Amino acid sequence: MHSKLAGMGSLGWLLFLLACSSSTSTESPTIDARTEESLAVSTATAGLVPVLRSLDHGLSWARVGQNWPEGVQGSFLAEGPEHLLLATDSTGLFLADGDFSTWRQIGAALPTQKVNALHWPQERIYVGLYRAGIYSSSDLGQNWQPLAGLPDPRVHAILATPTHLWVGTDAGLYRQNLHSEQWETIRAGMQVISLQQVDETMLAGTNQGTLISRNAGQHWDLHLEPQAAHNTYLTQEAAYAMNINADVHYTFLSDSIRWQPAQYSPRDSTYVYEMVESGPYLVMSNYHGLHRSVDLGKTWNRVYTPKDGVIFDLIDTPHGLYAALRR
Repeated sequence: MHSKLAGMGSLGWLLFLLACSSSTSTESPTIDARTEESLAVSTATAGLVPVLRSLDHGLSWARVGQNWPEGVQGSFLAEGPEHLLLATDSTGLFLADGDFSTWRQIGAALPTQKVNALHWPQERIYVGLYRAGIYSSSDLGQNWQPLAGLPDPRVHAILATPTHLWVGTDAGLYRQNLHSEQWETIRAGMQVISLQQVDETMLAGTNQGTLISRNAGQHWDLHLEPQAAHNTYLTQEAAYAMNINADVHYTFLSDSIRWQPAQYSPRDSTYVYEMVESGPYLVMSNYHGLHRSVDLGKTWNRVYTPKDGVIFDLIDTPHGLYAALRR
């Protein structure tokens, strides 16, 4: 499981993302999400629907829900046991039950509704709040507990393992021992934006390059420096770094690390927001739409362009491929 780019860091290069995707929407204040509306319907007065679903690995999409709150901007998606969770830029958290068609707002009592990071391993939800640290819930958002002792509250990435909680912030990479609850500084002096783990390999995107560990976080090496990696993605076969200059680099993990640039277009005036495996494809999104690869990310074809926003996050579930949308 991997954490997501917050998109709201203190550095100027992160603000570029918001410039590409900011707008104003005019939705109603309540949610009634039993039906899906075809994207062929005009969007002139409908406002932004922040969740889309695809049943064909990204070729076509349907809106999920209607009457979302005014100004909602999708940021991150996370899947838990029989639930899907949407985190937004400034309107909090929305939980979908069952078949992911009915949504309800949770976390109204949190100190801020601006969510910078989201992670849902097993039974506990973790959210990184804007300049407010981490809160967690084990009862689907009915009650929340603040995480004590975190050295820096400006959280961008969260990753839970069986023994530790890893956190990326504006000030560095930190690790909490889940037994002793003690914090340890792993890397200081860098902004850590994303975190993933597959088996013994761990991956982190930073403003100074891409960090890789091949021994479950005991030792880290910095790659592709000084290229800022605003997001990363990790599979069994390869690691991917999404760089601020619109480059996407990949390296296979079967032998030594050898980064290579991926080939995709169009790529002007933008960079890649997110990447995910879906069926036989690797899927990624940028300002120009959705791209798919069948060769582990070496080459890409654009397959879809949203009509009313950009796809900011992607998650593949048994109910289909879901996207978080924002303007």
